[in-house]
Amino acid sequence: MLWRGVTANTTGSVSGIKGEGETHPRKTDKSLRILVVEDNRDSADSLRLFLEFSGHEVAVAYSGHDGVRAAEQYQPDVVLCDIGLPGLDGYGVARKLRDNPTTAKARLIAVTAYGQDEDRRRSHEAGFEQHLVKPVGPDALQRVLNCSAVLNRKSGVVPPSPERNRKSPTATEMTLSDS
Repeated sequence: MLWRGVTANTTGSVSGIKGEGETHPRKTDKSLRILVVEDNRDSADSLRLFLEFSGHEVAVAYSGHDGVRAAEQYQPDVVLCDIGLPGLDGYGVARKLRDNPTTAKARLIAVTAYGQDEDRRRSHEAGFEQHLVKPVGPDALQRVLNCSAVLNRKSGVVPPSPERNRKSPTATEMTLSDS
């Protein structure tokens, strides 16, 4: 099911964020259409709220099957997808989105608690371009969303990532909390 405009309580501070109590997240360089696929409703709605405050247009799906349907309707620039989803897991979501011409150009970013090398390998094979390990800090998430590969994805031109040839872990391969 596609949920947009979910009402959330914004009066309290968000714990675990550097500068706790700040109410104005840094705006992004460019607004993106983002689909969040996450079965934990509180996490999904909190992420949606943060992304909207950052200037993005956001839709949320709470299961893998709903995520695939939502992506077909919403046609996002970026999909932030959990791996451990009930029913159709995040790997299955990525494969279905990559196989569908309507959704194949979306930037797929895994946002998951699965952080082992095998998990990263499987997410890459399924079609994810990046693998972020929870908890992901707001600054780290903004950096990933602001990278030129995400912004150029709309035109279908994605520059090759110099990180793919590196032996050492990149920022998106490490556990990201607050950076």
